[in-house]
Amino acid sequence: MKKLICFTGAPCSGKTQSLNSMALIKGYEDVHIIPEAPTFFRAGLHDIPQEGPEQEQFDKVVYHSRLLSSMEALRRPEDIVLFDRGTFDGMVYHDDFFNLVNSTPEIELNRYTAIVLFETLAAVDKYEINGTRWESPKLALDIHAKLRDICRKHSNFIEIPANLDSMRRLSMALDFIDNI
Repeated sequence: MKKLICFTGAPCSGKTQSLNSMALIKGYEDVHIIPEAPTFFRAGLHDIPQEGPEQEQFDKVVYHSRLLSSMEALRRPEDIVLFDRGTFDGMVYHDDFFNLVNSTPEIELNRYTAIVLFETLAAVDKYEINGTRWESPKLALDIHAKLRDICRKHSNFIEIPANLDSMRRLSMALDFIDNI
């Protein structure tokens, strides 16, 4: 059975680090990792638009890139496809996101076999701002709360707490995926 697993979380939650380590540690042979779209698109931009028509267009581009990635994942030969963020993540940055992309939370959640939500390290005062992260620790906590509210509606959902070390967090995610 093909598994489409969405790794999501607020900024500084460890999702990208976990994805980059997962295939190596577990030894998955038939796995494909789809990178985070906002970071990919931001490489060519100076700033991510925060309001108005530019933000709406950016949110649509990111959503559609995720949507195309999820459709591609169904055609890929790998048994496991891991997504760094999901098609629904834009809803934490845009209040009317689902209307903007003509979808619903249910449609977006159902694109994935399971969802792994990593709690932001802001919850344990270990938040780091870097070149791609502009959100404050408070905003990261708010984003996490919004993501948790939507993700917990998925039947195969796990939240990985921030108070564990990186290896325990990764192990928890791996165990969850293995048992789906």
